[in-house]
Amino acid sequence: MKNLKFYLSFLLLAGCSLLSAKTIYYVKQNGTGDGSSWANASGSIQAMIDKAASGDEVWVAKGTYYPTTETIARDVRSRTFLIKARVKLYGGFAGTESSIAERQLADLDGNGRVDSCELVNTTVLSGDIDGVPDVWTKKMNSNGTTWTWTVTGNEGNCYQVVNNLGGTIDGFSVIGGNANNNTASISSGGGIYADSSSSSSYVTNCTVSNCSAASRGGGIYSSSSSSISNCTVSNCSATSGGGIYAYSSSAASSYVTNCTVSNCSASSDGGGIYAFSGPSSYVSNCTVSNCSATSGG
Repeated sequence: MKNLKFYLSFLLLAGCSLLSAKTIYYVKQNGTGDGSSWANASGSIQAMIDKAASGDEVWVAKGTYYPTTETIARDVRSRTFLIKARVKLYGGFAGTESSIAERQLADLDGNGRVDSCELVNTTVLSGDIDGVPDVWTKKMNSNGTTWTWTVTGNEGNCYQVVNNLGGTIDGFSVIGGNANNNTASISSGGGIYADSSSSSSYVTNCTVSNCSAASRGGGIYSSSSSSISNCTVSNCSATSGGGIYAYSSSAASSYVTNCTVSNCSASSDGGGIYAFSGPSSYVSNCTVSNCSATSGG
């Protein structure tokens, strides 16, 4: 009986160990390996995401990366980084670290404090696939009190730089998205579109800038059961939620915490943040400044 109990305990422990095991895949700019280590890093973020299973992580070293997965056949602007459910994508590495805690932080904006999104080794996810410089210009509206961004040069940019389908994105700088497609789901979230239909989506320690949307969430669009935390969003525009649009359905809540939003505009509602609630959308410990909209600048 004692041997049987020992055997059963061993099997239980072994099973728990297997359940908690995870694989880390590594990416470096211009890498040519299979992603099994920093020394053998892949050069493709998407290939490693596709390779990853639930609970796995993808670590990405400093550099600039462009999306490759087309969500609309033969439309290069539909290219996006497609994060699978329960896969975690981490940026901000030099390319030698053995733990996420080793990522180096500094007071990059010179405001006297070090925020968790101020990663020294900047990992950029860019939607500017055509290489044409984007020019952002503030335009004062006819009422003389509100303003909007006008943008040129982004006509060939990706609609959505990142599509987070229930995973985690942490430690990236996202730029250059232009979600102006007529399809409802591709007219929102120029920088990051966080969809929680299959699992909760997490966006944390990221900076999002110079992104736009024809509809909602120029910088970040977040649907129910999504969490946006410790992020900085700037120079973004949309019809509603120039910086962040947080949507909560009848079944779940949406959270925006410890975020800084600045210089964002909306032609309708929520220049900085628009929180639309079924049961509850929470916005806490955030700073919103220099934003403009018809309602709720």
